[in-house]
Amino acid sequence: MDILDKYFKLQENMRSISKTNCTDEEIKLYFDSGEKILSILDKVVDRFIEEWGETPPTMYCRDELPDMYMRYGKWDKARKTIDRCYEVNILNQPQRYAQHTWINNCEAAVNEVVNHLKEYPGTLQKDMYSRLHYVDKEALKWVLRFYKHIVKIKYKNTNKLFLPEQNELINEEIKNIEKEKIFHKSNTNKNLPDIPKNIDFPDWYISISFGESTSKNYPQAVALAKSAPQYIENIIENKIVHQAIFSDEPSE
Repeated sequence: MDILDKYFKLQENMRSISKTNCTDEEIKLYFDSGEKILSILDKVVDRFIEEWGETPPTMYCRDELPDMYMRYGKWDKARKTIDRCYEVNILNQPQRYAQHTWINNCEAAVNEVVNHLKEYPGTLQKDMYSRLHYVDKEALKWVLRFYKHIVKIKYKNTNKLFLPEQNELINEEIKNIEKEKIFHKSNTNKNLPDIPKNIDFPDWYISISFGESTSKNYPQAVALAKSAPQYIENIIENKIVHQAIFSDEPSE
């Protein structure tokens, strides 16, 4: 098989796999394909130069493989990938240095996050920025978004963070959140107003609701609501709520 045909076949293996949602088999294929490309990269680059006069603008082994290694905590492999790309001149020295700095910053951020979660499992994701304020912010943002060895449990508008080995705490947290959801749903249903049974809703209707107000127009608004074809008055959280209901009849 021609060296470029082999390269493109291996790169297609990498391209077809989702970076955010892949199985163990898929990520193994991704890494295997990346390693095979690195092993022939010098020959691939020579052929590109020979055929096209330059290398393609996108090369997965350079542009994505290091990041994927980082997501799985394979820091040394990420660095070696950068060095290999530098050896075959598809990265220059400033780019190599910048990539190594980024990898080092992310690895340092991971170590801080892991140490923190060992001591404080279940920390809210949004609180990590203030708790680890001394960590490079962009690296920390990357870790909290992409690092695969952190378990995220959805909680309100953020996540509670755990380490994979904290199984008992994770299961307990999931149970607590489910109980909280059931309790909240129960209380919400209790607070729903009772709709009078004598209200006959038409097929098409419009409803206007408003609560108590200090406005000088409030008494007039109440009088108009009560003159509607159908009127409901409820007490919600110790406050009166008025509801006027109109059908599509022109007379209303």
